[in-house]
Amino acid sequence: MKLFYVRHGKTQGNLDKTYVGHTESPLLGEGIEAVKKVGQQISAAGQHIDVIFTSHLKRQLDSAKLIAQEISYPFKDIVINDLLRERYGGSFEGKTQAEFFVLTEEQQVAAGAESLKELSERATVLLELVRKNYSDKTVLFVGSATIGEMLRAMVKYNDYTKVFDDGPMPNAELIQLI
Repeated sequence: MKLFYVRHGKTQGNLDKTYVGHTESPLLGEGIEAVKKVGQQISAAGQHIDVIFTSHLKRQLDSAKLIAQEISYPFKDIVINDLLRERYGGSFEGKTQAEFFVLTEEQQVAAGAESLKELSERATVLLELVRKNYSDKTVLFVGSATIGEMLRAMVKYNDYTKVFDDGPMPNAELIQLI
C-alpha cells in the first residue's frame, strides 16, 4: 500500500491568516493552479492513484476534483469521508490563527475546539479503514493542514503528541506517507 497526502490549494483563509477548520474558505486562483500542478506532477511521474479520499469541505473537495481531472480519475469515484475534515476550532473558527495558536490545547478545547486526541482517533479510524479495504492500492488523501499532520504523525510515529514534530503541512504539495 502507498499513501499520499495533498493539502488543499491556498485559500482566502490562508491569505487572511484565519483559522477556518470546518468553516468554508474558497480556493484562490493561485491555489487552483498549484493543485493542478500536483495532478500534473502525479501524471508526469507515472504514479497511478487507485482511490482518492477527501471530505465535504469545499476547499478539499475542489482540490481533489482538480487533481482527479489532471490524472483522469473519475469524479464519481472520489471517496468523500468526513473523517478527513480539518480540526474543528470551536469559537475560534474565523478568528486569526495567531489568536488560536497562542492558546494551549487545553484553552482551545475549553473554547470548543476538537482535541488533538480526538483528531488522532479520527485519523486512526481512517487509516484502519484504508488498510482494511485498500491494502494493495495507492491511496491519495486530499485534506487540510492539521488532519494531514495528524495522519503523518500516526503513520510515522503512532503517537498523536508528535503531530507538529515534522513541521507544517504545505499547501498543494504531494507528500508520501507510506
